[in-house]
Amino acid sequence: MVDNKVSLRYASSLMQLAMEKKNLDILSRDLERIHSDLVSHHQLLLALQNPIIKSEVKLSILKEVWKDKVSNDTISFLELIVQKGRENLLQDIAAKFIELTNKHLGIVLVEVTAAGEFTPEQDKEIKSKLKSLLNKEVKVKYKIDDSIIGGFQARVGDTVYDATIKHQLEQLRKRFLEGNTLINN
Repeated sequence: MVDNKVSLRYASSLMQLAMEKKNLDILSRDLERIHSDLVSHHQLLLALQNPIIKSEVKLSILKEVWKDKVSNDTISFLELIVQKGRENLLQDIAAKFIELTNKHLGIVLVEVTAAGEFTPEQDKEIKSKLKSLLNKEVKVKYKIDDSIIGGFQARVGDTVYDATIKHQLEQLRKRFLEGNTLINN
């Protein structure tokens, strides 16, 4: 819980700095990249969380990984994180920063799970319908799940919109059972 508060504090400070410097879009892109890299390269995250590795080594690793890929402001932020001994929270800080940025910009993150990839036309239609349904800009993250026979699920926070064939068949089964009990009474 304490780590969560610390991560939020660092993310909020970075957000405030980004707004003052009017480079929110650049820092947002950088932190999304850092978060994505930490999620997909677990060894890097483990190195940052390892207390045996010295701070100087961790900083040189971070600089080497992102030196030509992120802005100087982001590198300065990484230096601050390491200097304060909070490099183990970098993934959480990046996630909180992304959340704060999306909230500030009125963007909602939607996770869409489907059996296969969507065509560009389907992608455009889904985004349009979600934007209309939620009355907000949407960022869609797609996941593939072979257990879904057809259709898709869209998750917005704790709310799930289930448009899978399995769900529709279950709803149909329930209606038939309800109809059956009404007929038998």
